[in-house]
Amino acid sequence: MDDEVGAPKSPMVRDHAQTALEVAALASSLVPVLGGVFGGLLSGFATDRKLKRLADLIEKLAAEIDSRGVVVDESYIRTEDFGDLFERTLQQATQERSEEKRRRYAAFLATDMANPGTVYERKLDFLRTLEVIQPIHLLVLRAIAAPPMADAGSFGTQLNTLRGRLPGSTEQQIVEAVGNLNDLRVTSLNSLRAMVTARGAADLRGGLTAYGEEFMEYVDGPQ
Repeated sequence: MDDEVGAPKSPMVRDHAQTALEVAALASSLVPVLGGVFGGLLSGFATDRKLKRLADLIEKLAAEIDSRGVVVDESYIRTEDFGDLFERTLQQATQERSEEKRRRYAAFLATDMANPGTVYERKLDFLRTLEVIQPIHLLVLRAIAAPPMADAGSFGTQLNTLRGRLPGSTEQQIVEAVGNLNDLRVTSLNSLRAMVTARGAADLRGGLTAYGEEFMEYVDGPQ
């Protein structure tokens, strides 16, 4: 039997082990400072699908670190706080089918490695929020955070502004997404259909709560 000591491993087991080794090698080559933290976690990712998502996350993290020129505080990488955050992020990201959300997990890690000063519990809040929101919520958040264009007319609504910035989303999708984000304390937009000045309709940045601004800085990265 394959379970017996010294028995040959099945092709499936060998392939999985090889994939795990390849992911570990990828992590060590792209983000060397994470090698020690990363090595002990691979056993928790039991399927090739999760390992492939893990490899995708590591590649995205390396790209984030490179594009931002992040200088990693190696003493912080060795702390229990980072180890726990890193493990939790990997677990969530490997459960995530959306490539866009995996990119946001990579951005979260890169931000944390660059600016580790944020309180640990706050970072956990960011991860919880990122876990429950969907790509449509991220699109809406970016649309809310976008600087206003030139005023068009004298009056308008916030909903019309969002519809203009999100041509691929329906009005219902936008309204529901904003409601979800309000419930999560990320935004506070409660009058989407109210007629306001053109400037008030175009500049939605005040609709981000203080928590929402922090969350966006962590998971969206510098634009």
